[in-house]
Amino acid sequence: MKFNVMTNLVNRMRYLIGILLFVAMVPSLQAKSITRHVLDKVVEIKCHAALDESKIWKSARYLMANETAERKQQQICDCVAEHALNDANATQILKASFDEEEKQQLIQSAVRNSLKHCTGKVLGIS
Repeated sequence: MKFNVMTNLVNRMRYLIGILLFVAMVPSLQAKSITRHVLDKVVEIKCHAALDESKIWKSARYLMANETAERKQQQICDCVAEHALNDANATQILKASFDEEEKQQLIQSAVRNSLKHCTGKVLGIS
């Protein structure tokens, strides 16, 4: 009985992995892949954390009302999420979907490369 349950579970996992690989490898003309969409959300979350540590952002935020600062922070992180993974190729994104360390490196690099540009763009200082 346990063998059948395990076999069934393994087969379901193979099916799910196959679907994920297909979605990650087949470019979509109309919409982002599921993997890319998930990575964009993680990039956005990391952006908020990085902004909270940024000296430029801390200085700018000090001069703004809370509502304005929150709106600007969201605009900056939306910009970062939109542009951060543009330079990542399909292989990097595929590796990141299976390897946590690869994912963290990709996201860290993507946020770092886009944050300065997007902060300057939204705050009008670039």
